Amino acid sequence: RSNYMGNTDEMIQERQLMHNHPKLWRKVLEKYPKLKINFAHMGGNEQVKAYAQGKKMAFWTSMVIELMEEYPNVYCDLSCFYTPNDEDFGLRDVYDKVYLKMSKKARRKVMYGSDFYMVLLYKPSLKGYVEEFKREFGNDFEKIAYDNPAVFMGFKRRFF
Repeated sequence: RSNYMGNTDEMIQERQLMHNHPKLWRKVLEKYPKLKINFAHMGGNEQVKAYAQGKKMAFWTSMVIELMEEYPNVYCDLSCFYTPNDEDFGLRDVYDKVYLKMSKKARRKVMYGSDFYMVLLYKPSLKGYVEEFKREFGNDFEKIAYDNPAVFMGFKRRFF
C-alpha cells in the first residue's frame, strides 16, 4: 500500500514493518556483520512496556536485544521515552525490568537520547526529562548518556 493516505498511525505502523523491522535488519547484518546501526527507541514505548511485563507481543524489543548480543556494532537508544497516563509503567520499570536484565554486553550498547523536539510534545521541559533519566538510571546514566554513545561514534575516550 505504497500510496496509503488513511489513518496516520496505520501508515506509520506499515512503514515500520516494511522498512524498520529487526527481522529485515537481521538479513542485512548477516551480509554485513560489522555494520553500525542504532535501533531507535529500543522498539518503541509499547514494545518496551510489553517486554518489561514479559508479554510475547514484545517481539521487536526482544529482537533488538538479541541483535545487540550477536553483532558488535548494533546499539539501541531510549530516545523520546514517555508513558502518557500510564500509572503502572515508567522509566523506573525500564531500568529495573529491561536494562538491568540485559547482559553487560548489551547494556554497553544502550544509549540515552532525547529527541528533544519531540519530547516537548509530551513533557513540560527537556530539563525535566533529563533529570528523570538521571534519577531513574542513577550511576548508569553516565554510561548511557556519555560512554556508550562515545563508543558508538568511534571516540577513543569520553570528551564530556
